[in-house]
Amino acid sequence: MQLDIADRPFLFFLLHSQSKSAAADLEDTRNLLTGLCSMASLFSLPELSSAASKALLQLHRPEYIARWCTLNVLNGFWDIRYGTLIWNTLTNTNRSSAVNICLANVLIDRKDLRIGDIHHFIALLKQILIYRNAFLARIHKVGWAA
Repeated sequence: MQLDIADRPFLFFLLHSQSKSAAADLEDTRNLLTGLCSMASLFSLPELSSAASKALLQLHRPEYIARWCTLNVLNGFWDIRYGTLIWNTLTNTNRSSAVNICLANVLIDRKDLRIGDIHHFIALLKQILIYRNAFLARIHKVGWAA
């Protein structure tokens, strides 16, 4: 039996729920999301790229964003950011999504992308932003005490 996070993202959260701190939750989630971004950009391996893209989309659905850091949901959403304090100091930001930056960097840095790869990544980034906005709208509508 093969475990497929793209079809069953809750599997990550079952394993992930063993964390003892919000910082550990955030680090695990950031590593998973940025790892999936890296795999999604492996266009020479289309099955892997497709599965990673699908998993990224699933994990960005509002109901799963809420599980990124169950100890502090809203801060967890904002704190899944790119890299280290050095990066944040250089860019004067500490609230950017690691996923958005990773996907955008592929579009900016990779000169070998075919038009289909570019369209795929733009569509992926667009859908992730839609899910992130839906999560924020849900929190705004119902409030969030965490």
